[in-house]
Amino acid sequence: MMQSSISDPKSPLIPPVDSLRNQIAFAADGAFFGIGMFFIPMATVMIALASQLTTDKAIIGLIPLAWQVAFLLPQLISVKFIHGKTRMHRNSLISALMGRPTLLLFAAWLFFTKAENPTLTVWLLVLTVTFFIMGDGFSMSGWFDMMHRAFSSRVKSRVVTMSGLVSSFVGIGASVVVGAILGAPSLPFPDNYAVLFVLAFVSIVCSYIALASIQERPVITDTTTASPSATNSVNFFAHVWGFVKEDRRLQAIMWVRSLTMVEGMASAFYVVFAREQLKLPEASIGVFSTGLVLGGILGTAGFGWVFNHWGARSVIRVTCWLRLLAVLLALLVSIFALPGTFWAWLAYSIFFVIMIFNGAINRSNMLGFMSYAQNIAKGLDRTAYIGALNTVAGLGGLMPVFGGLLIDALLARGFGVSAYTTIFALSAFIVAIGWWIGTRLVQVEQL
Repeated sequence: MMQSSISDPKSPLIPPVDSLRNQIAFAADGAFFGIGMFFIPMATVMIALASQLTTDKAIIGLIPLAWQVAFLLPQLISVKFIHGKTRMHRNSLISALMGRPTLLLFAAWLFFTKAENPTLTVWLLVLTVTFFIMGDGFSMSGWFDMMHRAFSSRVKSRVVTMSGLVSSFVGIGASVVVGAILGAPSLPFPDNYAVLFVLAFVSIVCSYIALASIQERPVITDTTTASPSATNSVNFFAHVWGFVKEDRRLQAIMWVRSLTMVEGMASAFYVVFAREQLKLPEASIGVFSTGLVLGGILGTAGFGWVFNHWGARSVIRVTCWLRLLAVLLALLVSIFALPGTFWAWLAYSIFFVIMIFNGAINRSNMLGFMSYAQNIAKGLDRTAYIGALNTVAGLGGLMPVFGGLLIDALLARGFGVSAYTTIFALSAFIVAIGWWIGTRLVQVEQL
């Protein structure tokens, strides 16, 4: 009787759909997490820190690899543990708690050791990113499904938009703080980066408090029995493989997301290219971080509007365009810009635009690929669809290391700027294939 009562959506124990408390909790969770990441954005601050610790491009490429792979690959495994359960909130809380304290531990390492062993420090940075994002990777499939059950489609869009706008507007101040801290004479390296990691951790703690405040709407009883074979752990992966083989819509978005994510092979080295080849100043990191924030604002508002008018498929298509344009612009810069010339400073502006594109792309996932996957799945398979999609996409996170190895090999043979041109051109070709497949996605009903 208790199980039936808990699973009954009309039970007084269950918050109503679109409850104000959940709107605030989900929005605050996402907003504080986003603000924390604006203090240590992977594309600028983390890459810049790694490039001061090592000149090995393959190791630098491990930062975005760890960010993508550690977040995406574990999700199908995490889905196996929550598949068939009516509640997922506790799992999300425990998983998130596993990795978030590593930010504070790494800040302490920088403060007390002063990065006297740069090789060890850069590897600790890789491990920090891995454990931090892996914890959230394990919690994310359940978190997305909780959000799907908590809100109607329009309110979900509003919550995601509000969360993104708040984090982005506050992120403008965060990017100013980043530039001021990195340029402050009173905060030498690596203390300046340690302060940024502490600020990020404080914001992440606020995010966790908001996460704990969510009131979950359980999966309806009828839904939990829709796929009995899938609830058996022995049959779970066979069940997942079965719907991946059968659902061509899922196959299509897997290809689109995986191929367009290859832009990460190029974006991992935008800042490195700007600093090493174009000789742009250290202050450019703060400027590029501002571009990410501005892109986040535009992406949040823009993708929310697109989602409300045309749905998840259109969000995916716009995302594909932005990824393709970003890498094509980088390719043009690598061909024409030379250090110390007018073109190098024009490249400064172009990379600012590229960062705006990347900031917008970062805001597209929930309303694009995640919503599309949820709309083509049913019942408990929603979490399995998301887990399968993210696990396959995680393989694309391997590309930055491949890019770093290729750059190192070409630089060792005296290729110079053309080493980056090669990476950007290869990325553009692969992303263009993903973009082409994205133009052929079928429309699905918005749930």
